[in-house]
Amino acid sequence: MRMTLTVLFGITLTACGSFTTVGSSDQKVASNLKRQNTHCENIPRVYSGVAYNFCYLHSNPGGTYIDWFLGFYVIDSVASGVVDTALLPYTGYKQYKHGNLSIE
Repeated sequence: MRMTLTVLFGITLTACGSFTTVGSSDQKVASNLKRQNTHCENIPRVYSGVAYNFCYLHSNPGGTYIDWFLGFYVIDSVASGVVDTALLPYTGYKQYKHGNLSIE
């Protein structure tokens, strides 16, 4: 049980939406969401990891939808919320300077 939680926590931090949006270029983030056929037009830079996860969930699924996949994004959104809160001064500045991240 302990090992399972450790692995799950490690996977969550590795694939965290916050690290994806803050650590990647705007074009790469937009490309990832376009590839998923999301219905989002843009995402805010403040709490971008949580917004990225919800936009990813608000897309047309390309394959079979598995219930644990939804659970992964719920857990990842919680982790992203924590990381986004820690990055708030940085992302707040980027939001002020550049505005929302456009997906189109």
